Amino acid sequence: MGFSNKLPAEFISMWQVGEESGELDNSAFRLAKMHAENAEMRFSTIAQWTPRIVYAIVAGVMIYYIFTGYSRIYGNLSF
Repeated sequence: MGFSNKLPAEFISMWQVGEESGELDNSAFRLAKMHAENAEMRFSTIAQWTPRIVYAIVAGVMIYYIFTGYSRIYGNLSF
């Protein structure tokens, strides 16, 4: 068939069924719809988490600079 080993078995089996039944167009449409929904869900998850990660990194850098600036101004305080 020529498909990669990395493809899910579900994909290959659905393609084979489409070839054997003569309904490859319908099988390909169903595969495209199924994988498009999965891709859309993954992209929306990435779009949701990317700003959170960026904000966390920016907040971490700001906290670091605040503490280093405080340390330079006041030195190491000992009680």
